[in-house]
Amino acid sequence: MKNNVLLLLSLALFTVASCKKEGCTDPNAINYDADAKKDDGTCTYLTASPTLIDCDAYNTSGAQYTLVDLGLPVDYTIDCQIVVRGDLTINPGVTIQFTSDAGIEVVETGSIAANGGNEKSIVFTGVDKVAGSWAGIFVESDDVKNKMQNCIVEFAGGDAFNSNDDRGAFILYADSRMEISNCTIKDSETYGINANYNGGEFTFTNNTITRCSKPMFVEAEYCGSISGGTFTENAANVIYVDTYAGSGYVENAQTWTDLNIPYRVKTGGQIQVREVTLTIAAGVEIEFETNTGIIVNDNSALKALGTATNRILFTGVDKLPGAWGGIDFHFTQSPVNEIGFATIEYGANAEIRGSIYMWANPVLSVHDVTFRDLTSCAFYDAPKTSANPTQNPNLSISNCEYIEVDNQASYVTDALNTSYCFGG
Repeated sequence: MKNNVLLLLSLALFTVASCKKEGCTDPNAINYDADAKKDDGTCTYLTASPTLIDCDAYNTSGAQYTLVDLGLPVDYTIDCQIVVRGDLTINPGVTIQFTSDAGIEVVETGSIAANGGNEKSIVFTGVDKVAGSWAGIFVESDDVKNKMQNCIVEFAGGDAFNSNDDRGAFILYADSRMEISNCTIKDSETYGINANYNGGEFTFTNNTITRCSKPMFVEAEYCGSISGGTFTENAANVIYVDTYAGSGYVENAQTWTDLNIPYRVKTGGQIQVREVTLTIAAGVEIEFETNTGIIVNDNSALKALGTATNRILFTGVDKLPGAWGGIDFHFTQSPVNEIGFATIEYGANAEIRGSIYMWANPVLSVHDVTFRDLTSCAFYDAPKTSANPTQNPNLSISNCEYIEVDNQASYVTDALNTSYCFGG
């Protein structure tokens, strides 16, 4: 009797298992069966070609345009530098491919909102899977709707958008606005991000830039808007900071955080702190090209405070004495001015005359700083003559180290010692 019961139970279980409905269980298939419990390998998919977007498709100011996910491996193709004059929304899951030198240009009246989901990114890619195969995305609009989230931008950075030769996977023009978060930018032939024009608003949070020629080229003001992220396998793995024609101005209080790669200040001008406080976080490394430096103007402050185990580094791109200028404090009487647990090296060229230049007795605290490989003094105090000069009374110095520091430059009128000089 017991054996008969077991046999009946086995037959019942086998019957239930055998009755599970088979069919296509992939929601992306055209023959998806929501009632199917077991995939039988019969799923079929759309084989239609991507939709070619007309080059005048988004040419009306004030109009609303939306690109939806068509469920294809590639949903849309763009074969020109298409101009967006209206409001363009790109839904999660959309993939757009671009032919050679094609791209998207969002002009003053337009906007672009490409907000992918955590599981359905938006993809901008090239037909040809090589760096620089298409131009990129160019934004010259200050619309608050300009946002990119959970996107992938790949193989861009090719043809320039304008006579300024602006290139990059993403380009932000003057007086424009964009928020980019949780995106991956990769395989750009030029910059991943090119945002070196001033006057706009830019936020860049938790993004990845990889395998680009250079990850970012930004005006100084935007450095404080870069938060988190990963920068790997780029040919020149530094954040390029522009200083030309006002791009070096810092006019909003901000902090430059440690991004695990250096900031590189490009030749053309100085980083100028203008009536705000610039904070340099522990661990930051700033490289300076020839004749560049930092100027802290009146009513401004610089706070560069590392730690004993996570120092700040101010260095030259060229590892030679005098490769860059220095840090210039002009008039500023802010008690916030402080440089601590830092290394300053390869600076003090003939223009700045000292690694730390002081004009008109600025307030400044310097401690736990190593000065090394300088062509001139660690401190240059001006305007002072050789007639019994005295050290800046508003300067506090403690626990500093001086290695290969010189006070014999022709512009030095007098010196307290090898590290502290006076001049005009």
